[in-house]
Amino acid sequence: MVMKYWWLMVGLAGAVACEAPPRSAPAAAEQYHYSPFVVQVSGTGMVFDTITFKDVGLSRDKSDPNDALFETIAESVSYEIQSTPEFGVSHSSVEYITEYSDANNHLSCETQHLYVDVWDRADHWGYSLWSGCGESDNFAWEEVAATGESDATLPESVAPLAGSITATLVHAHRNKCFVKKC
Repeated sequence: MVMKYWWLMVGLAGAVACEAPPRSAPAAAEQYHYSPFVVQVSGTGMVFDTITFKDVGLSRDKSDPNDALFETIAESVSYEIQSTPEFGVSHSSVEYITEYSDANNHLSCETQHLYVDVWDRADHWGYSLWSGCGESDNFAWEEVAATGESDATLPESVAPLAGSITATLVHAHRNKCFVKKC
């Protein structure tokens, strides 16, 4: 009788073996750049207390992990979160944590950690929000128009990105949904 269902066992074993790799698998991690600028949030009803950023297509100097763009995005998101009454944040700050710029520190996912992938195109910012490393942990993917002003300062230019990330987090918290399908 066991031999009768061998095809089912092989199919199930293959399905497990072919499961999609985690978001930060070692081969994929090497091609992206991770920011050492980390948002730390405390005294909040927010699910996440650590927010990190990964460059998956930003127009910036890839040889400089301390690029001002990474820091400005983190500072802007921190400011937006602290300014959002729904979160009741008592403190939000940006810390420089060298370990987070190493791709090897993104191979396992932590609880209460929000992973933000960011990219830009000519006139758009893009981001995806991840509550973990699996495909089902990607709970948002958005693109937002960039400011059309060529003389905008760096904080002004990332404001639409930071505002959209925060608005998406507010929506996710209201719905208590931090995975792809709820």
